[in-house]
Amino acid sequence: MTVQSVLAKTTLCRTSALGGRWYQCDDCDRLTKRHNSCGDRHCPQCSGGKRQTFSDRASKLILDGVDYYQVVFTLPDVISTMALANREEIAELLFHSAWKALKKTVETEQQYELAALMVLHTWNQKLDAHWHVHALVPGAGPSLVDGSWTESKAPAAAGYDDDRKYLVDAINLRRSFRKIAVAHLQRLRKNGKLQLDGSVEYLRCDEAWDTMIDQIESKEWVSSGDWFSRLATIRNPGLRPALATMPVRSATITIPGFCDSGHHRNSLFSRRLRWSRTERLKNCGVC
Repeated sequence: MTVQSVLAKTTLCRTSALGGRWYQCDDCDRLTKRHNSCGDRHCPQCSGGKRQTFSDRASKLILDGVDYYQVVFTLPDVISTMALANREEIAELLFHSAWKALKKTVETEQQYELAALMVLHTWNQKLDAHWHVHALVPGAGPSLVDGSWTESKAPAAAGYDDDRKYLVDAINLRRSFRKIAVAHLQRLRKNGKLQLDGSVEYLRCDEAWDTMIDQIESKEWVSSGDWFSRLATIRNPGLRPALATMPVRSATITIPGFCDSGHHRNSLFSRRLRWSRTERLKNCGVC
């Protein structure tokens, strides 16, 4: 139903069905009609400007001379399915768990205060529910010991260079994320905040729920299994093009600073459904 709604909106984008505005040139009085856009976050026509705005804002947060790593946190399919009826709850679970796991692992292994820029994606290339976040993480930060600037370092290992690019141990990070997310999911159900309908209605049964929890706890949560093959080291000025390619059409954006917790904001868009007053233009491009 969600996919059908999105397709309906994007099909009507910038057509007479959504109304529009008249623009009149101050010089020649020529009238030009402009239809309203749908404003849907998935629409390719409406997302170009938003993507550029996101890229510009994010670029201002990037520090020169610092390596950045991209880490992807993915939820199991069953939890992604739950998200269709529990969007706010699962989004909070995903962001909270990913940020807390990152912060704990980086501060334990690298001993510096963490920051991250995180983008939520809610589907895969087949438009199936596939909730995951991309986290852009700096490989440096203020030391937890004395506040001095500290860069991430790889642990000593036979056969490897000490100056190789390294953020944290992938297994530790993955398992920490799983542990925090499962605990959060259990609290949601205990507090009656999960709506379990449709294909996950069977999870209302305590026995079925416990079986599902055992199954997701016994599996690795990254479906590809190659965590660090998706971990890209990016150095300025090449980072800006990388930010521009991050698909933010579906994004809730989280930008935790150097602090104990992050926050997220849902982008809400409004649309006008009828013609507005005629607006004046300095030059219409024809006269």
